[in-house]
Amino acid sequence: MKPTITVFINPKCGPCLRLKEWLKKNDIHFIEKDIVNDEKVAKEFSEAGGQYTPTTLIEFGEEKHRVIGANVAKLERILEVTQV
Repeated sequence: MKPTITVFINPKCGPCLRLKEWLKKNDIHFIEKDIVNDEKVAKEFSEAGGQYTPTTLIEFGEEKHRVIGANVAKLERILEVTQV
């Protein structure tokens, strides 16, 4: 079972663009949610306590992780653990 990865982004955010490039380069499937151009997503982000982009949510069964910023090292550690 693969994790569900959701990335909340601002389309003009440099770290968001770099994170998306890294995910695509590493062939990691993710759901992109634009908090600027989609009011429903902005509300979802706010209600979940989101403040900064990118914010990545990783769910693997009952295990859940939140990564703030384009912290690739942290994402790698989490994904290595969840893909074992």
